[in-house]
Formats: sequence, C-alpha cells, structure tokens
Amino acid sequence: MTTPRNSGNTGYVRLTQNLGSITITEPDTVLDGLDIHGYVSIKAPNVTIKRCIIRGGAPATQGQNALLNITAANAGGYLVEDVTLVPDYPDVRQNGVYVNKPGRFRRIDLSGTVDGIVAYGNGIEVLDSYLHDFVTYPSDPAQGGKPSHSDGIQVQAGQGVVIRGTTIVGANNAAVMVTQDAGTVSNLTIEGNYFDGGGCSVNFGSQGPPKTGLIVRNNRFGRSQRVAGCAIIRNPIASPLSESGNIWDDNGTPVQISRGA
Repeated sequence: MTTPRNSGNTGYVRLTQNLGSITITEPDTVLDGLDIHGYVSIKAPNVTIKRCIIRGGAPATQGQNALLNITAANAGGYLVEDVTLVPDYPDVRQNGVYVNKPGRFRRIDLSGTVDGIVAYGNGIEVLDSYLHDFVTYPSDPAQGGKPSHSDGIQVQAGQGVVIRGTTIVGANNAAVMVTQDAGTVSNLTIEGNYFDGGGCSVNFGSQGPPKTGLIVRNNRFGRSQRVAGCAIIRNPIASPLSESGNIWDDNGTPVQISRGA
C-alpha cells in the first residue's frame, strides 16, 4: 500500500522556501526541493517537478482553483514526482490538481482539498501515489449551495488514463469518479490500487455515450463505503468493464459489482 513513508516529499531533502506562485514557461524546466507557498502552473513542455511541497495561496473568490494547474496548450510531457500537495488555506473552492495534458504523477501525496485530481485529457498517469483526507464543506457553490462531495480522482474525459498502485481514501463521494462531464472516456485502466470510502469507492457515471476499453483489475477495497458493500458501481450498458481480481482487503473475497442507474 502506498503510504506517507513512500510518497510525496518524505523529508529527506532540505527544502528551499519559495514565497509566491510559480508559472513555468520554459521547456524542460526542473523544480527540485522547493517548499512553494503559492500555486504552480505548467505552461511549457517536458517540465519536471520533484521533491517539492506545493501549498497554494489565498483561494479563489469565484469559481474553483487548484494547487497545481496543467492545462496550457503545450504543457504535455510533465513528470510530477515525490511531491506533496497540501493547502495552506483549505477552502471550499480549493482543489488539488487540474490536468488535461499527457504526463505522469508518481509518488505524490495529496490531501486537504475538496477534489484531489481533476483529469479531463488523454494520457494522464497516476502511479504509486497517496491521495487522502479530503474535506467536505456544508455549503459548496459548485454544488448549488449543497454540501460538497469530494472525489480522490475525477475522470471527466480522456483516452488512455491510467491509475495504478495508488491508495485513495477519505473522499466522501468516491475514490475514483468517472463522469464524462468534459467529454468521452475510453481506454481507462484502474489497476493494483487500494481504495476505501465514498458512497461507492469507484463510481462510473452513466451520462454521455457508452464508455469503451474500461479495465478494472487487481484492486483491493476497504469496507468504509457509506453504501455497504459498494466497492464498484456502474451501469453495464453505459460502462462495460473488463473486471478481474478485485477483492476485499480484509478477507480476500471477490467484490461484487453494484448496478447503477
């Protein structure tokens, strides 16, 4: 299981404090060993961020924002590795990562936001990471004033998204929520992870056209879902799965797939 001991900035590197946000515009930039009290935006290709802490700043007064933003047109090819993301100013408008360009997150530790990673592009990989302790607020403008519902990872669109070797716990809506809010989802692989919590831990929404190429295999599940026994929920017509090896962590028995509307 991915834990704080082997994800994020584990404390073995002396950090240099950076006060203020960073916008990266030079290709092949490497940020290493920074404690960033501000937001980070990648606006260049092949950027590496490693062994850093990203804390954000004052939250948005309208809309939503994220500690790390990777949505510029030429921001693909990034590597975010051994990075901790935790907000200095937790707020109902504060999320972890917005990303719609191809690249890789490896061994990140993300906590304290409403949503963790909001993914809506192709070729995004989340590997060997620890996403946990998300925050629910009683009134959320993004939910029309209703309580916020946090997701560890939201897949809103994209082809070839991979979630592998990652622990996601402490999200009240879902560990992984596949919505198609921003476009179609296909060739999504969810493999070798540990998930717990949420109403159901992995939730395939039914809106939009039927998804294709969904692989969910060899994942382990805790038992703290609000809907008892709901590890994975999907509508088989909207979300046909290639599913195998998904088990309850406490006794190794296979999980049953719940049917959604």
